[in-house]
Amino acid sequence: MKIEICLVCILTFASFGFSQSTKITYEDYYNQRFEYTVSYPVGILFPQVIAANGDGRKFLSKDNRTKMLVYGRENNNRQTLSQVFRENIRNNNRIITYKILKNNWFVISGYENENVFYQKTIFRNEEFMTLEIEYPKDQKKAFDLITATISKSFR
Repeated sequence: MKIEICLVCILTFASFGFSQSTKITYEDYYNQRFEYTVSYPVGILFPQVIAANGDGRKFLSKDNRTKMLVYGRENNNRQTLSQVFRENIRNNNRIITYKILKNNWFVISGYENENVFYQKTIFRNEEFMTLEIEYPKDQKKAFDLITATISKSFR
């Protein structure tokens, strides 16, 4: 069993350009304005300039094919989390393969054009905090694992 898991890890990371000895390390980005934290993989996604209004940040891969956006917004329209969830599902360009709505967060994921997308939105203190990750289908195996780690860190 351990050998199979190691083999899967080696093949996954080899397809993304990692060697079997590569250990992914994560650093935290903390947003003071909306008070959320998210971890990003160092050397895989690179932080870009913080948004001028202080709501979030973009992270890009070296080849710009993979991007992660994280941002907050005030609930000026007094929407419920359920309303925002339904709005995001109605995006006609997406094929949604997974969706879940909980008390204070939701996740939507699937495909958009030739990319995999993942979105997690948290509702707290009348504010929405959103994490969006988009990556090419050919990097799905490697980035599914990375996305799971990032998502767990988003709070």
